[in-house]
Amino acid sequence: PFARLRILSKSADFQNVLNLDHRGNTVLCWSLNPPAVREGYEAVTPSIENRLQAMELCAAAGYPVRVMLMPIIPIPEWQQHYDQFLEQLLTRVKLDRLTLGGVCSYGPALNLMERKLGQGNLVSRSLSVINNAPGDGRARYPLELRRGIYEHLLRTIRRFQPDLICALCMEDVSMAKDLGLY
Repeated sequence: PFARLRILSKSADFQNVLNLDHRGNTVLCWSLNPPAVREGYEAVTPSIENRLQAMELCAAAGYPVRVMLMPIIPIPEWQQHYDQFLEQLLTRVKLDRLTLGGVCSYGPALNLMERKLGQGNLVSRSLSVINNAPGDGRARYPLELRRGIYEHLLRTIRRFQPDLICALCMEDVSMAKDLGLY
């Protein structure tokens, strides 16, 4: 019906938009991960707490607020880390939508990651391009690992916000259908 401006950020500095007459036509979206993932892979980003506070303020100002939980990284005890994080997020911030996505990358980006994290890092060891729908040549976690991660996270999300619209990023439609998202 009408176009919306969508802003995706990892920032916590949104004071300058709180008093704008956005009329609900600007969607603010944050890319987030649990603190343990942030500390290991996104240490230069603002703290999770600061971003949650910014999200609360923006939601209170009437902005539709969305989250992209990505890149999901299955660190040791990932279920516990993501469950605790989702509980904190979903009990504090009224979300318009939550999108899930794992690592999905072409070779050059993987090379950059491996230069920073080393050849044998957890993410690189977990990725595959073989028999890995949607078959676009990007490295992803194996299909069954992704499905298991998404199923777990969706169960957790549904405990706290049963009606929240959820989506997948860079996944085949069949995966969304299998998870009941389509």
